Amino acid sequence: MKNLKRLILAGIALVVLLAAGAYVAVKLAFPPNKIRELIRAKGTEALGRGVEVGEIRVRLFPIIKITISEINVANAPGFSSDPLIKLRELDLSVNFLSLLRFSPVIQQIKIISPEILYEVDARGHNNLEGLGGKKSEADTAKTTGPIEIPAAVALRSFVILDGKVRYRDAQTGRELILGLINQEVSLALDPRLQDVVSQGHLEISELSVRDSASGVRKGGVRISLTHDVRMDLPGERLQIKKVEFGFQDIRVQMEGSIAHFITSKPEADIRISAPAISLASVLKEVPANLSPEIPKLKAEGTASFQAHIRGVLDSNSKPEVEASVQVRGGALSHSDLPAGIKGLEMDALLRHDSLHLAKLSFDMGGNPVNVEALVTDLQKIPQLRQLLVNAVLDLGNLAALAQRMGMLEKNIAVTGTETVKLQASGALDPAHPENLTATGMVELKGVSIALPGKPLLRCDGRIEINNDRILQNLVLKVGQSDVAVKAEVTNYLAMVLPKLAKGNRAKLKAEVRSANLNLDELMPPPAPATDEKPMPPLTAYPPLPPVDADVTADIGRTHFMGLEITNFKSLVTARAEGIKADVKGSVYSGSFASTVKVNPKSSTDMGVDVKVNALRVEANDFISRLNDRVPGKTLLLRSLSNADNLIFGKLNLNMDLATHGLPQDFVKNLGGALLFSLADGKLMESGLTQGLSGALSKVHSSLGFNQLAFGGMKGDFKVEDGKLEIRDLNLDNSPLGALQVAGKVGFDNALELQLTEALPAGASKLVAGPSGALTGQLSKLAPVPGMANASLVPTDKSGRALLFFAVGGLLTSPSFALDVKRMAKEGAAGSAKAALAGALDQKKDELKAKAQAEKEKLEAEAKAKIEAEKSKAVDGAKKQGRKVLKGFGL
Repeated sequence: MKNLKRLILAGIALVVLLAAGAYVAVKLAFPPNKIRELIRAKGTEALGRGVEVGEIRVRLFPIIKITISEINVANAPGFSSDPLIKLRELDLSVNFLSLLRFSPVIQQIKIISPEILYEVDARGHNNLEGLGGKKSEADTAKTTGPIEIPAAVALRSFVILDGKVRYRDAQTGRELILGLINQEVSLALDPRLQDVVSQGHLEISELSVRDSASGVRKGGVRISLTHDVRMDLPGERLQIKKVEFGFQDIRVQMEGSIAHFITSKPEADIRISAPAISLASVLKEVPANLSPEIPKLKAEGTASFQAHIRGVLDSNSKPEVEASVQVRGGALSHSDLPAGIKGLEMDALLRHDSLHLAKLSFDMGGNPVNVEALVTDLQKIPQLRQLLVNAVLDLGNLAALAQRMGMLEKNIAVTGTETVKLQASGALDPAHPENLTATGMVELKGVSIALPGKPLLRCDGRIEINNDRILQNLVLKVGQSDVAVKAEVTNYLAMVLPKLAKGNRAKLKAEVRSANLNLDELMPPPAPATDEKPMPPLTAYPPLPPVDADVTADIGRTHFMGLEITNFKSLVTARAEGIKADVKGSVYSGSFASTVKVNPKSSTDMGVDVKVNALRVEANDFISRLNDRVPGKTLLLRSLSNADNLIFGKLNLNMDLATHGLPQDFVKNLGGALLFSLADGKLMESGLTQGLSGALSKVHSSLGFNQLAFGGMKGDFKVEDGKLEIRDLNLDNSPLGALQVAGKVGFDNALELQLTEALPAGASKLVAGPSGALTGQLSKLAPVPGMANASLVPTDKSGRALLFFAVGGLLTSPSFALDVKRMAKEGAAGSAKAALAGALDQKKDELKAKAQAEKEKLEAEAKAKIEAEKSKAVDGAKKQGRKVLKGFGL
C-alpha cells in the first residue's frame, strides 16, 4: 500500500509538473525547448529520478492542448536499465475560457501506452524506495492544515489507453505483466473539496507470466472496476454510489458510505452483493496446472452473496454484519465418474452474532445429504442451538472423486455406504466441551477397502454416541481373518480431555471374538536392519490414560509367527495402579499360560512382571518364531533368539521374571527364576556342540559327534546382576551318557561353566582302562603308590567314567578345556579307596574261608561222632534183642 501511494503521488506530481510546464509555456510564448528543460529539471528534482522528455507540441485556442511524447523516468540505482515509468504520449487539454473564469476545466488528460515497472531485488528491496526524495521539516509543515485549492477544478476525462504494469521478482526469477489496461475517469473538485465527484471505468484484459522454467504464458483475463463516488473531505464523508468489481463473469457490487475516516475511527455503512455467480465460471478460472483432472470437472448452478456492514472499523470494535449466501441448482461432475454431486442447495445467513445454516442439501450418486445448523452468541461463547446431519454416503463415488482430484492413491479401491445421523446442541466452549450435548449414529454397510499388497478389508457395523457413552458393534473380515468387536465406553470425555476429568476415569468394556485370526497375514514383516541412527533413549514415561478397561478376547484359531494357536483366551485389565494381561491357549499338542503386569512407579520407573508356563510345546517352533522379535539389545538375547533349528524336543517351561526402570534399563534390572525340561530332544551342530565334540575327540577319537540326541534335559536357572546363573542343568540318556552343567553366562555371552560328563559303559572302558592314554596322563599328576596299573579316571557309583571340563569364551565361540588336575585328584582318591576296599575284601574272604573250613571240620567231626554213637547204640540194641528172643525160645 505504501509503494502504491508513492506511485500515485509520483504520477500526480508528474501531471502537476506537466501542467505547470504548460502554464509557463503560455507565459513565455510556449517555446518547446524551455518547456522540455523545465519538465526535465523540475521532474528530476521532485521525483529524485532522472526524467527525460521527447517532442512537445502546443495548441492554444480555443482549447489549450499540449502533447508530450516519449516521457521516461529512470529506474532506481542497482535495478535494471529499463525505465521506472515510460509513456509513449501524454495529451493535456484545458478549456482556455475556463482559465479566464478562474474555474479551470481540464477537458482531458490522455495517457497513451503507459508502462510502470515494479522490481524487487534479491535482498527484498524494491525500486520505489526513495521515490520523491526526502522532504524537509519546512516542506512538511507547509502541507499541514486544512486542504483548500484556489478555485474549482473539473477533470472531465482522464484516459489511459493500452497501459501495462510489470512486476519482476529477482528472488524467484518471475515476471508478471498486466496488459491492455484501459481507463476513463472524470473528476470534479470544488475549491473547499466539499463536493469531490469521481466516475470512471478501468479494465484489464491481458495477463502474462514469464519465468525461467516455462517461458512466457499468456491468457485472456477480464478484470474491471467501475466507480461513482462522492466525497466531502472537510466533513470526512465518502459516499459510494456504486463500485463494481468484475472478474471474468463474476460481478461484485458495493454501495454505502464511510464517515470520520481522517480524524476519528472510520464508521461504515456498506452493502456488498454478488448476484448470480456462475459456478461453472468459477471452476473455469481454477488453474488447470494444479491437477490434470481439473479440465475433466464440470460445475453447474449459481451462487449469490449479500452483506451489510455497519459500525466502527477498527481492531477494538465489532461492527454489525449481516450476510447471506445462496446456492441454487449446484452440481459437480467428472467425465470419468458415473455419478457426481447434484441438486446442491444452500441457504446460510449471518446476522449480527448468529449464523443460521437453514439448508445444505445435495445428492451424491443417489445418496442424499442434509445439514441444518444454528449458532448464536458468536461474539461471546458461541451456543450451538441445533445441528442436524443426515447423510448416506457412497464411499465408492467419494473415493473415485478423491482419486481424480489427486487426494487418494489410485491403487486404493473403496466401496460401500456410510449412513450418518447426528444431532448436537450446547455451548461451543473449548474450556468446557462437556457442555455440548450430542447424539449420533454411523452405520457401515458392505464397506470394503483394497490396499495394494494387503488382504481385502470388509466391514459392517454400527457406532452410536451420546454424552454418556459410545457403543460400537463391528464385524471385520480381513483376508482369512474374521473379527467381531463389541465395545462400550462410558465417561469418555475423561479419556479425550483428561484435564477436565476431575478425578473421574473413563470405563471401557470390550469383547473381541474370532473363529480364525491370521496375524501373520495382517502384521507387517519385521523391519530390515538399517544403518540409521537409533532413536534416543526414553527419558520419561507418558502418564497412563485415565481409563479403567476390561478387554476380553476369545479366538478359536490364531496363526501367529508361523504357529497355530487354538482356544486362545485373554483378559486385559487396566486400572490406575497398572495394567495386567492374562493369556492362555493351546499350541499343537502343548499349551501355554502367561501373565504380564505393568506397574508404573514413577515417570522414570516402570515395573514389569512376566510369568510364563508352557507344557509340551515344541521347542524349535517356540524359539524359531522369536527371530527378529526378541526385545532388548544384549548379545545373550540375540544369541538365544538365533538358536533357530538347533534345539528340538517337547518343552516344559516355568518362567517368573521381573524388571523395572526405563526400557533401556530393563535388561540390566532383570531378575527371576526359570525352570525347564525338554523330553525326547536333539541338539543340532552349533558352536557349543562343536566345542564339546572337539574336546571329547582329544580324549578318545570315538567320542566325537555332530548332533546329540537325548532322552531328557532339565534346567534350573536364575537371572541376577546381568548374568544367567545355571544352578543345575543336566542331560541324560544320550550316546555320550549324562551331562551336568553349572556356572554363569553373562548377558555379553561370556561363559564361566563347569561341565561334568558321565560316559556310558562302553566308552568308560575305553577311557578308564589302566592302559588308556588318559590314565597315563593322570598318573603323572597324582600317582598312587603300589597302584601302578590302576586307572586314575574318576567314576561314579555306577562305574561310569567321569570327564570334567572348564568352559570359557563366548556362547557363539566357546572354549572347552579338560580339567585334568581335578580329574587326577578325584581319580587318585578313587583309585586308593578302591585298592583299600579290595584288600579288605580279600582279607574278609580269607577269614571267611578259614571260618568256613573250621566250621566244616567241626561239623564233620560232630557228624562222625554222632554216626559212631548211633552205630554203637544200634549194635547194643541188636544184642539186647537177641537176648530177648532167646528168652522166648527163639
